[in-house]
Amino acid sequence: VCRASARLLERVVLRGPAPPPGFAALRAAAERALAEQAKHEKKAAQTEAGAEADRPFGPEPLLTFIDRVATCLEPVLAWPDTAEQAVIMPEHVTVGTPGFQAPVPDLLAALVQTVERLVATDTEEAPQRLWRGEDGNLLAGKLTELMLATDILPPQPPAVLDGLLSAVLAEERVASRRGGDPAALHPRVLIWGLFEARLQTADTVILGGLAEGVWPPVADAGPWMSRPMRQEIGLPSPEQSIGQAAHDFFASATAASEVVLSCPRRRDGAPVVPARWLSRLEAFLAGRGAKVPLHPVADWLAVLDRPAGPAQPVKPPRPTPAVALRPRRLSVTEIETWMRDPYAIYARHVLRLQPMPELEEAADASDYGMIVHAALERWFAHHGTAWPNNAEAALQVMFQTVLAEQSLRPALRAWWEPRLMRIATWVVQAEDAYRAENGTPAAIKTELRGKVDMPDAPHGAFQLVGRADRIDYDQQGRIIVRDYKTGTLPTTRDVLSGWSPQLPLEAAMLLRGGFAGLPLPKDSPPPDIEGLVYWRLTGGAEPGQEAGVKSAKDCTLTDLAEQTWANLRARVEAYDNSEQPYLSHPHPGQEPRFADYARLARVPEWNTARTEDDA
Repeated sequence: VCRASARLLERVVLRGPAPPPGFAALRAAAERALAEQAKHEKKAAQTEAGAEADRPFGPEPLLTFIDRVATCLEPVLAWPDTAEQAVIMPEHVTVGTPGFQAPVPDLLAALVQTVERLVATDTEEAPQRLWRGEDGNLLAGKLTELMLATDILPPQPPAVLDGLLSAVLAEERVASRRGGDPAALHPRVLIWGLFEARLQTADTVILGGLAEGVWPPVADAGPWMSRPMRQEIGLPSPEQSIGQAAHDFFASATAASEVVLSCPRRRDGAPVVPARWLSRLEAFLAGRGAKVPLHPVADWLAVLDRPAGPAQPVKPPRPTPAVALRPRRLSVTEIETWMRDPYAIYARHVLRLQPMPELEEAADASDYGMIVHAALERWFAHHGTAWPNNAEAALQVMFQTVLAEQSLRPALRAWWEPRLMRIATWVVQAEDAYRAENGTPAAIKTELRGKVDMPDAPHGAFQLVGRADRIDYDQQGRIIVRDYKTGTLPTTRDVLSGWSPQLPLEAAMLLRGGFAGLPLPKDSPPPDIEGLVYWRLTGGAEPGQEAGVKSAKDCTLTDLAEQTWANLRARVEAYDNSEQPYLSHPHPGQEPRFADYARLARVPEWNTARTEDDA
């Protein structure tokens, strides 16, 4: 349950933008995630697929898990903030004044208490798990000695524990066959040191570390006496340890009928010199026309690392799912993905794979765009076609309100706020200029959801859904469709050629009555599309930019919308053929900006060797 809850916490809370520090903020983020889960299940229960179809995560006791972890960490969470605070001395020298400090034994005792709480279970107490076995006894002894030895030290900040424990415990080794766990190793596999191996035999012996400096060790006379001084007072020569190592090598090499001699080629990134007795053994055998046979483990490694035969290039995936499994409902933004990367549609809607956010993901352009869209949607929803006298100041307040609702780092909030203020100023100026030239619109609808069915598709109705950022209906019966962008705008060439079909498709939906709530005349032909306009809102040196789509000669924007709709119909009919594959990046030069499924499709493996037949 603990492992499942930890994984759930990672997926639900820790993936994506990190919550503020502290367990209170972590618990609040988990509560929001659970509320979103309940909303998602309620919505899924109303669909034909049922509540289990797209459930993002299960009902594990996440809040209980967070509370238990917080309880376990209480001894160390009770430590005050240990960050050093800078002060200015009269001599204008900046020094650090330490924060919380305590005796080292007290710090170690709090750390041990925390670990004991963490390892305890409902069936086993902490001493039974933490201090049992040879390794547990060694750890207990070392910590006891450390507490007694550090009692004379002055109070220290908790940060010293990391280096202190690393220095004391890093070189410790436990001489245990199975590390206290009978299931850790095979009962016939024994790991011996040189002292243990002197009087024992086995069927097969593997001698590892046969390198100069390891076996035999480096002969060191020590820093206090030279070799003549050691000889004069009767101390043994430092080279005596090499003789003892040679004796251990001979005894171990003759302790079994089969002996494997192992010497690494590199150690710590540097080439290794084989042990001197390996070199002498090879020289001895070479003089008699023989040599040490190579163990087949090298061939085993080659088989594991290399496939049979030469490397074969991997072709791009060509998934062709049954027509019944192919999506019958897509959004206008997914149509562009369908054109540039059909495999992404297959992975998302057929395999039902959703990309997982990165751990502690930083706030990016999508979060910035959400703030801009939310502020403008609230503004026009509140004011509509009316325009207050203090529009600039009021819109800036609206942006500040939406920004304050976001859980952002203070630095990021301070960075985004002046940019949002410049966007508000630009929007007011652009709106004033438009109204001065064209008059007050008859209606303004923002964040308007719509859908249009394509009932005559070969294998059943296909539904296109979308949400228009803004649709204007002016006094002359003309319609302007606007889209807000905080990033790069699509080029006019991509829009006219169909590679960026979002705005034309929204216009086509509007012509077919896909957006409810517009004051369109009944029992009359739909009005023409007067404008397809992008607002690029960055808040930078040029806070905003208006770019309208200009159709080709002898072609109106209404014709462009109809042509884009015809292209969509042709694509639906093509993918209603069971032999039509969902290729990954089939058009070089038209790849999507964000390829969430490129690694799943192994694009780096086949992209460099692709041929024209693969497209």
